[in-house]
This record gives sequence, C-alpha cells and structure tokens, in this order.
Amino acid sequence: MLEQILPKHLFDKVVNMKAGKPLHSKPLNLDDLGLGNSEGAGGLSDQSKDNVKLDALYDSMVESVKKSNTPEQVEAILGTIEREQQEVMEMIEREGGDLDEIIATVRARTRQRQMEILEGLEKHRIQDAEIISETKDKK
Repeated sequence: MLEQILPKHLFDKVVNMKAGKPLHSKPLNLDDLGLGNSEGAGGLSDQSKDNVKLDALYDSMVESVKKSNTPEQVEAILGTIEREQQEVMEMIEREGGDLDEIIATVRARTRQRQMEILEGLEKHRIQDAEIISETKDKK
C-alpha cells in the first residue's frame, strides 16, 4: 500500500530503513552543514559550542522536513517532537533513570498511538468501502 502512496525514491528509503540499513549512505558530517567549525560560536565554552551545533543541526533538519512535507504534516511532526520532549523531561523529573530507556519508552508509546490511529482509519475506510459496495449492489 505504501508503494502506491509514496514516490519510488521515498518508498525505496522506507524499504531500506525497515531492512535495518542506514538512511544515508555516508555518515552525517557536521562540516557538510557548515557546523564543523566553531567560527560562529566566538569565545564560547565547548559545551556551548556543542549546543550551538545541535541547534543549527535541528534547524537544518526542520528546514528539510518543511521542504518535503505539507504544512499540516510539518505541524504534526514538530508537535510530536515537542510532546515527546516534554514527556521525557517529566519522566526524568518524576522517576529518574536511564535517559536512553526513557526515550525508548516514550517513543514506543508514540508509535503505539500512531498504530492505533492508523488501524482506526483503516477500519473506517473498510466500513466506507462496505457501504459503497452495498449501495452499488442495490442498483
């Protein structure tokens, strides 16, 4: 079904990712994004320079998402990211623990919600198809 919806190049990327292959053929290089040096960071500490690089990388990723998605999709993606960040912070404050495990838990919860939504949409689509089929049969 995805093959019918997505452009071929994007579908091929999905297939490769599902097979466990990396999204990009070469590792992401911060120098390619203009983030490898700290010229724009002035006399900042190493931690601050890292934060500047991460912020610039995030901005670059957001721009990439905006180029390849509709405004509604971008809003949904960024909303999901913000919600997950908030959930992670709340779990850290409330329970503590390993950050990677907390992130994995929050992400799994999001994926479960997404699957439930998709299943609901599919069930609704099947019901609509049955109604259309019944209407055609009566004619």
